[in-house]
Amino acid sequence: MLTGPSIGAISSVGLSAPWVIHAVYLFESKELVTFLTGLGKMPGVATSIRQHLWDAAMIYPEPNNSMLELTDAQRELLGLFQGTE
Repeated sequence: MLTGPSIGAISSVGLSAPWVIHAVYLFESKELVTFLTGLGKMPGVATSIRQHLWDAAMIYPEPNNSMLELTDAQRELLGLFQGTE
């Protein structure tokens, strides 16, 4: 999952949308689906994920997830997409 800035609930009609990456997350899908179905939720579009799961899945900019460790070169390349807001 790549995420950019959150802009709130506004229309995007007529707005430009530069490609900006603020964070990268890696979820183990079977584990996530099992967790969600255990809560009685059906995984799909716009499924709400609890903050502690997001935090644990982050691989950039903070390396919280040991499933994939980025190299310094990869982190530097992702940094090129930070934007200037």
